[in-house]
Amino acid sequence: MKRYPYILAATLLFFALLSSCKGDDAAAPTQAEKKIVETRLKFGSTYGSHALYLSAQGTSINGGLSPDFNFIGLETQEEGSIIHEASVIKTATYSSIPSDEVRFKTSEPVSTLSVAIAAPYQIFVDPNTPTMNFTIEFYLDGKKVASASENPFPSNSPGKVYVFDVSDPENIIVSYPPSVGN
Repeated sequence: MKRYPYILAATLLFFALLSSCKGDDAAAPTQAEKKIVETRLKFGSTYGSHALYLSAQGTSINGGLSPDFNFIGLETQEEGSIIHEASVIKTATYSSIPSDEVRFKTSEPVSTLSVAIAAPYQIFVDPNTPTMNFTIEFYLDGKKVASASENPFPSNSPGKVYVFDVSDPENIIVSYPPSVGN
């Protein structure tokens, strides 16, 4: 498989994560509540016929993230990782989704967790592959607190960003990456 799709997907996801962080400072929480966040990505029955491209970003309002911060259970690439004391971005690429569920959690407490997903991205696998349902779930202290579903995940979309804020755990902010060329 050519590396071009991976580079394109990683670039789009990186910019999507950056754009999801923009906002009005007045909307920022006054408390720096932080927790370990577990994420579960659940895929429909055709998961093995789809690729998975995602970026995960953990942020800490008051900094203090360790250089060793990671997403436990997610096969991330070190190449292209961005590590800062207030924000860590890592990407993961699966040429085919390994199972109907991918789980990962933050290695340290975070204020927000953003997951940018260009998956199941059928164009890079086979445009004739059937569509697939997708659900993302966020857990705090082992309890599911929020979820979002795509039934089916849109094959014509460059992806979506799901932002989970620990201080407002019942709500997931869903956004799209910026258009290329804007």
